[in-house]
Amino acid sequence: MTKIKKYIQDPRLFLFIGPLVLLSPVYLTGKALFWGTPSTQFVPWWNFAWQSILVGEFPFWNPLLGMGAPLAANYQTALFYPVTWVYFVVYLFGGIEWMAWSISLGVAGHLIWSGFGTANLLRELDVGKFGQTIGGLAFSLSGYLVARAGFLSINAAAAWLPWLLLFLYRLADREPGTQGKLTAVISMLLLAGHAQTAWYAVTFGGLWLIYWAIEKREDNRGLVNLGRAAAGYLWAGVLAVGISAIQLLPTAEYLILSQRAGEYGYETAMTYSFWPWRFLTFFVPDLFGNPAANSYWGYGNYWEDAVYIGLLPILIGLGFLWKSIAAKRGSGVRDARPPYARLGIFLGAMVLVSFLLALGDNTPIFPFLYHNIPGMNLFQAPTRYTIVAILSLALLAGLGVNRLDKPVGRGLYFTRLAVAGCVAVIAAAVLAGIYLNDIQFSFLYSAGKVGLLGLAAAVLFLAKPGRIAQKKTRTWNFLLISLISLDLLSAGWGLNPGVAKDFYQISDPRDFQNRIWMPDDVEYDLKFGKYFRFDTFTPGFDWQELKQAQLPNLPILRGQAMVNNFDPIVPGYYQEWMDAINLAYPSPQILAMMNVSTIIGIDGDLGINRHSLDQEISPVSVVGCGDIANQGEIQVNDILSSNQNLLENILITAQSEMPCSPGGMGRVEIIEWKNGYLQLELELEQDAWLFWSQTWYPGWTYRVDGNKRVGTFQANYLFQAAPIPSDAQQVEFIYKPASVVWGSLISAFSLIMAAVYVAIRKKKTHP
Repeated sequence: MTKIKKYIQDPRLFLFIGPLVLLSPVYLTGKALFWGTPSTQFVPWWNFAWQSILVGEFPFWNPLLGMGAPLAANYQTALFYPVTWVYFVVYLFGGIEWMAWSISLGVAGHLIWSGFGTANLLRELDVGKFGQTIGGLAFSLSGYLVARAGFLSINAAAAWLPWLLLFLYRLADREPGTQGKLTAVISMLLLAGHAQTAWYAVTFGGLWLIYWAIEKREDNRGLVNLGRAAAGYLWAGVLAVGISAIQLLPTAEYLILSQRAGEYGYETAMTYSFWPWRFLTFFVPDLFGNPAANSYWGYGNYWEDAVYIGLLPILIGLGFLWKSIAAKRGSGVRDARPPYARLGIFLGAMVLVSFLLALGDNTPIFPFLYHNIPGMNLFQAPTRYTIVAILSLALLAGLGVNRLDKPVGRGLYFTRLAVAGCVAVIAAAVLAGIYLNDIQFSFLYSAGKVGLLGLAAAVLFLAKPGRIAQKKTRTWNFLLISLISLDLLSAGWGLNPGVAKDFYQISDPRDFQNRIWMPDDVEYDLKFGKYFRFDTFTPGFDWQELKQAQLPNLPILRGQAMVNNFDPIVPGYYQEWMDAINLAYPSPQILAMMNVSTIIGIDGDLGINRHSLDQEISPVSVVGCGDIANQGEIQVNDILSSNQNLLENILITAQSEMPCSPGGMGRVEIIEWKNGYLQLELELEQDAWLFWSQTWYPGWTYRVDGNKRVGTFQANYLFQAAPIPSDAQQVEFIYKPASVVWGSLISAFSLIMAAVYVAIRKKKTHP
């Protein structure tokens, strides 16, 4: 009983309860996350992956999206992230519905993990449980993490950031046994599936390490300690990259061939630059409305610029920052010790730098870096840099809490003044609502809410007991933590809406060989104009309609193949093809080349209409060769504007001489078609080519009558083809990329190296 009582009285229990309460409207009611990427990316990806594994195939390739595309190499699927495999276990016993339901618990678990990581980091900085709890709540229930929680790869990756800083701090402090734990954390960060968050975390971690390596120096040997710590960080990073190679190597290959190989286009990269007016939402989160309340009217969307960490944490954090600056200047402020004053200034600098970058094209700084610094042009949404500011402010809040005293003197005067000010704000909001008809309701609501919250906080501070009264202090701490928790929970409530888990029930599953195509303008209007609107999460229709709309990538749940692919990276030549066919309606020949049988359109009221094509098409055909050209000589417009019959005589891209004769004739029959494999039976009248309406990609090979495998050729700019002799009877297309093979070997070797290293270190520590 004593132990149970101890746990119950521990304020850090709020870090566990808070995220569970936040997501409870989803998992306690048997619902599943669906809004945005859960339904259009993660659940379809994972469902396809688990289905493949259960029939003995690993999901390296997905034939249902983008006329065929890599799946495991798609970084955000995070198929090698250990937590993802928990979803597989649930899927194994409960199917897709229960797997989808369990995702909300996984999201809550990552929020809990981020909170305890922040708390443990603050504990390492000699902050008590009270400060640990407030800092942990400020990060784990922040607008950044909660509003983006449905973006599952960000949710997973962000949870590891405070743990990374924790072990880097220990590394700078030369604590034994840190290296292995740091390697494990970096490995989890890399496998979590969001490269942008991982990059920001590793960079922030490097700056954090530099600060503490110098701060923890002995006998002014700062450079020596920095070199030792940097070497440890580098070694842990190299080992973590090795452990993650099974994911990183295929992803690197995919990235090199993708539309993001060089850089994001400037306009795309600057999408979701932090809107300066949203700085006000540090104090009033719903000043511009909230989609959970059907009322968001600000610029862009709500979640990308969400930065709220709680009214009290932000005020406490900024107060501690001010005291740190004052103490550093030698102004006589004594309640911030010099080491923590320097830390406060460092964290303040991180807040400033991250927001200067997050503002994107709202200042000249980020555009200059985009054009001149390598790596700055690889990601979109500069506003995501704010994760560094959010964690820094949460740490400032945790550090500042332990330095809060009962207000006396001028402090007492200003606290009483705050009470009067809050009452005035509440009264003004009420009167404005009664007499002013043209003012935005979100202004009135936010003003009234911040007034009530500020009033409660000010009264609580006036009632703060002295340091001697320990029992009363514990009660006061509990009340303050409860107030902060309620504030953060109310701000995040409803930002992750759920739908009945049978939304993911697979009805009428089919084995489609032909594809559907949704033009870009149709996809955009349906996605952002009807279903996933920025102003509301409840646009007023049955969400089952979303499944019927066949919005990418939902149709793959039914086994429906698509021309479209709503993946973060796609082959660059595929993207060029899609851009071209969306500029001008493709001809019947091009539609047949893509194996399209149905085109999705909309009417004036965003109703769905489906146009079925009458032409008979086959995904694989016997063809002749029209011409062979070197890489780069055939352009996408050469195919789209050609007057030749490119379904009978294809254009081949090859670097060496190949047989090229027109008019191939024969019969082909599909014997087996599964993930990463296609088996055909043939009857040819002459040497010919096989044309397959699937996107060409390295790693695809073909084998004729069991002979040695050879790589396939790029045909008609985008698709796959293989030359076949006239006496061939059986052909197999096989996907086995070298990047996966080498990645697996490197990961296995790195895991062995890490285990040996940990064992040696343990033996040295405990001989």
